[in-house]
Amino acid sequence: MPLMLSVIVPLHNVGELFEPFLASLLAQDEQRLEVIIVNDGSTDGSGDIAHRYARQHPHITVIDQLNAGVSCARNAGLAVARGKYVAFPDADDLLAPEMYSTLVELAEKNQLDVMQCNGERYFTDEDELQPIIPQKRLGDTGVISGAQWLERALKSRKFIHVVWLAVYRLDFIKQHRLYFEPGLHHQDIPWTTEVMFNAQRVKYLSKALYRQRVHDQSISNRRRTGKANVEYQRHYMKIVAMLVAL
Repeated sequence: MPLMLSVIVPLHNVGELFEPFLASLLAQDEQRLEVIIVNDGSTDGSGDIAHRYARQHPHITVIDQLNAGVSCARNAGLAVARGKYVAFPDADDLLAPEMYSTLVELAEKNQLDVMQCNGERYFTDEDELQPIIPQKRLGDTGVISGAQWLERALKSRKFIHVVWLAVYRLDFIKQHRLYFEPGLHHQDIPWTTEVMFNAQRVKYLSKALYRQRVHDQSISNRRRTGKANVEYQRHYMKIVAMLVAL
């Protein structure tokens, strides 16, 4: 079978959430895929779990590297990816079984650069589930340009700049040299913006196929005070400069 999808998974200390994620990944209806786990200097045993699964499942590969951040981990995965499309799920989230089969099928049928779906957010401290983009705010689209999609999505006032809701055509990424900025928090914001500025064929499915688990231990939601918070805000200032340049 042709290899249709490379699933690139950055991994750094996700603890007990990692194995449920792997279970949802192994349960995918789409079988024409490879899984590239980039162990980004984990110290909590997550890397050992990744290697155990790789020994049991030949389509799983593990790359070990010193902790360099999620951007470097994704770039390392892109360097060895062999699928026609790539995806970037987070290792503490969950995937619907039909997620990648649905996205790949629609991407192939419509010859897309990017095929994006909706998702839902699970707030662990409140045991609450919410759609990321309510369907009344934004429904399915036909094939449109990335710029048209971005404008429409932003007008919904519910869109979030994340990479994990889509599959991307790998040769499109390589053609436009769409790599992740090392060391930058919230690097998804400039990356997804640049992707959509370059994409000519994009489609959106309003069905939620991905579940983000929102918890205080994730890098994006970790509480910061004092100097750590000041340094964190400087990442946003850099992102604004990158968006202005785009």
